[in-house]
Amino acid sequence: MDKNLDPALTELVVRVCLAVRQGRAELAESGFQELLAQEAAAKEQWWGQLETCVLTAARGKHGKLLQGWLSLLAPVLLQSEEQLLACKGDFLGKLTFAVCDKRLDAVKPKLQELWRSWLRRLHNGAAEDGRREELRRCTELLNLAARLARRGWIEETRYVLRLVAWAVLQNKGRQSLLLWQNVMAQLSLHFAVYARWESFPKACAVYHELVLLLVLLVRRAGRGALDEHLRTAYLQLSLRTVRDLVTNIARSTMQEDMDIIRQWYQHLWQLAGEDARRKQCLILLLQLSIAYWQRTLPKSSKKQLRFLQDLLQPNLIDAEYEKLLKAIT
Repeated sequence: MDKNLDPALTELVVRVCLAVRQGRAELAESGFQELLAQEAAAKEQWWGQLETCVLTAARGKHGKLLQGWLSLLAPVLLQSEEQLLACKGDFLGKLTFAVCDKRLDAVKPKLQELWRSWLRRLHNGAAEDGRREELRRCTELLNLAARLARRGWIEETRYVLRLVAWAVLQNKGRQSLLLWQNVMAQLSLHFAVYARWESFPKACAVYHELVLLLVLLVRRAGRGALDEHLRTAYLQLSLRTVRDLVTNIARSTMQEDMDIIRQWYQHLWQLAGEDARRKQCLILLLQLSIAYWQRTLPKSSKKQLRFLQDLLQPNLIDAEYEKLLKAIT
């Protein structure tokens, strides 16, 4: 505890935490509500006290108590207090780790709701600090997802990745490119590292959200109503991400690019299942990726392309996508 805190509030926090550890839910609940009502002048320190109580409940696996506290904290979390952006972001990050670490599945929906509300507030705010905070938190969530993936906790990994995917999907327009570029760069890096540790097919299964984002970038690029510069940037980001993943993983696993591309195709085909529309979207992504790979790496692709011709039929690349391809190659 900070020595500068109000001794009375410090004592209250201690009482709440002890009640949590002793399983005295009613005493912990009343103490937390009292702490919440006594907002201190030093808001960062007061928020730290609330954080201590909440994390104690999470680490003790008191899911029901935690859900109630998060409902009480939601209005406070969303207050417009620029000086507390970092504190609140740190709190959500620590809480997400604790919830995943203790596998508190019942708490995940409420935590997801808090993340979305908070990220929406950051995104809708005009302040540059809010956009920087959004980027920072997405980065931290991706790092957490990578740690969870190394543990083999696939459900928790994908839960965290969905938080990031939701955040970037809310971003549209030219200002969105920075967040998209950073998220895709980090996500593809984690994907590549995991593929080296395990295998490319396993990485595809764990980092399913990467495929989702790649498909959505291609879909946005195909929207004629959008600014052409933005459409070009979306398509280039998607296809460059796939190309770099293919070449990096091929080198690190001593395979040919075409071997990785065919494994990518097999994953996409399984992912599509019997859904004809989904299959078309995924095969379009694959064909565009092969075309981009062939045009930007002509030397390495020249001898391999003939072994991938079956993946290019029927050709789903229409005139509009062909025009965008020419612009980025």
